[in-house]
Amino acid sequence: MPLGGTNTRLRVGIAHCSEFLLDVPSYFAYLSGTEPWFSNVAISFKRHFAVPFGFDRSTTAGIGFPTGSGKISAGVFNRTYSSPGLTRLDKAGKSLACSL
Repeated sequence: MPLGGTNTRLRVGIAHCSEFLLDVPSYFAYLSGTEPWFSNVAISFKRHFAVPFGFDRSTTAGIGFPTGSGKISAGVFNRTYSSPGLTRLDKAGKSLACSL
């Protein structure tokens, strides 16, 4: 039976509506006592942008370093990019994500 630890993300605000993200490796092991595995380390940059009609847009770009175990990691650098939209969350019409 496998045992998996949760992913941990460290977030540091570096400027207004911008943050630096560090994903710490997840831990995997079998309860039978085999050698544990770790996932890759990833660093990212995230920026929130206000757009009309009470929506916010955040864009995240990063890279994963091949530091994990060969059993669960491909051993290559992984690029990531995402740009999800967020709706306003309060009654005053301001987004809770980032107000410019």
